[in-house]
Amino acid sequence: MRRVILLLISFLVLLLMIGTAVNAESAAEWLDKGFALSKGANYQDAVKAFDQALVLEPSNIKALSGKAMALSQLGKYQESIELLEQAIDINPNNIDLWLDKGTINYLYIKDYQGSLKDFEKATDLDKDNYYSWYLKGGSLVELGKYSEALQAFDRALLIQPTNVDIMDDKALTLIKLGRYNEGKELYKRVLVIDPENKKAKSGVTYADDKINKGL
Repeated sequence: MRRVILLLISFLVLLLMIGTAVNAESAAEWLDKGFALSKGANYQDAVKAFDQALVLEPSNIKALSGKAMALSQLGKYQESIELLEQAIDINPNNIDLWLDKGTINYLYIKDYQGSLKDFEKATDLDKDNYYSWYLKGGSLVELGKYSEALQAFDRALLIQPTNVDIMDDKALTLIKLGRYNEGKELYKRVLVIDPENKKAKSGVTYADDKINKGL
């Protein structure tokens, strides 16, 4: 009897192990779920999926950053920053982590000094990444450092010379510096590329008004 019971217990344990193996999901599968849920704007469930991935792999950078960005969409900005800092501690040379952290500081927290440091780190890691220079320029504009912002935009335009978003922001920065003719000419270049660009159209009108007033 005892032998039968032991065999039965062994059989049940084996069934349990098989069932667990069948139902088990890898960290990669939880990651895929998390990103799919984030893409569908289901951020609450996305966070839960990323948490499951982190249970299996606590140092998984994609899970940390994915959860951070999902939390940012839920308004939990400080938690997002802390998760990204945790990921950066694991891999400080990952440019995407610095860009994500800078974006949260810039867009949501409005910590432009913080975002500037993040984007500067990104440009240090990859000097050919136009987006890093572009975002650095945006932070400098918000800090009122217009001349430095122009330098950052110029670096971005060296890499992507026909990017109308960068051109628009550079033109606006020129306007802020009172360089209306230069701003107008740049806006006109934008309109050659994108004739329906509303920012450029209004920018030309604004610059013309200032020029006509002798400013």
